[in-house]
Amino acid sequence: MKRNKITALLYFIMSLLFYVSGILNFTSDVRMGVIYLCLGSISLCFGATWLNKNKKDDDDDNK
Repeated sequence: MKRNKITALLYFIMSLLFYVSGILNFTSDVRMGVIYLCLGSISLCFGATWLNKNKKDDDDDNK
C-alpha cells in the first residue's frame, strides 16, 4: 500500500517538474514548452490512474 502511494507521489512530482520546465521553455522555444506541458499532463494522468487503480484493488481485498 505504501509503495503504491510513493509511486503515485513520484508521478505527481514528475508532472510538476514538467509543468515548470514547460512554462520556462515558453520564453525561448514555444514548441518545446508545449511538449513539456503535454508530458506533464500525461504524468499527472498516470499518477491519478495509478492511485485510483490501487485504491480499487485495496477495496476489493478488504471485502
